[in-house]
Amino acid sequence: MKITPEICIDSYESSLNVNQTVAKRVELCSSLDVGGLTSSVGLVKLIKKNTDLIIFSLIRPRSGNFIYNKEEKATILSEIKTLISAGVDGLVVGALTPQFTIDIEFMKEIKNVAKNIPLVFHRAFDQLIDPYEGVRQLIKLGFIRILTSGQKANAFEGKELLKDLISKFGEQITIMPGGGVRVENVLELIEYTKCKEIHFSAKTSYLNAPKISGKVNFNTYSTPENKISISQIKDINAMIKQIKKARQF
Repeated sequence: MKITPEICIDSYESSLNVNQTVAKRVELCSSLDVGGLTSSVGLVKLIKKNTDLIIFSLIRPRSGNFIYNKEEKATILSEIKTLISAGVDGLVVGALTPQFTIDIEFMKEIKNVAKNIPLVFHRAFDQLIDPYEGVRQLIKLGFIRILTSGQKANAFEGKELLKDLISKFGEQITIMPGGGVRVENVLELIEYTKCKEIHFSAKTSYLNAPKISGKVNFNTYSTPENKISISQIKDINAMIKQIKKARQF
């Protein structure tokens, strides 16, 4: 069975690199260093104009938890409308109640605004008290996919839950492992969980140092805001090479 890769990106350069590989779907966001936030409309339009990529846009108005107040929910709905107008192919959303259950009523609002745009529930899923009930609710809501690390720090550590969710619900909704997926573990993760799709960034982070004369105080300059992460062609291809080794199941 063919495994579909999804590349998580937060820059135009990364999109151009992905476009030169056989991977054709991206999750587009900004600020990957804080887990991803909503990307700009300008970036969506630029990628749409100059690549053939399928874009699923992350909708997350701030870093931190996934429990949103009235104003934040209004922001999310506004961003959804704007990004749909910009031509995104799908949306990656999620919100929880203070009891760490899915905010069902807000998900219904999102569904109404998104209309026929495919919806994916993001890694807010990994904070749910009951992941099994969460999957059942998302199926009922009409979500097509769940991005999850199996409620662990990374997908490889969460492979037991991932395998069980895929076994129980895989014919009704796509359970897509993501988080800490590397070339060293992707093949084992796919074959163990029997997943049909896999999510990774294949990125390299480096200091975006300016080329200026004189000395730069790198103790001051080497801060997170001065680092950038780019998905690399060679790393994407290395991941895909491993994915293609997966046994048929």
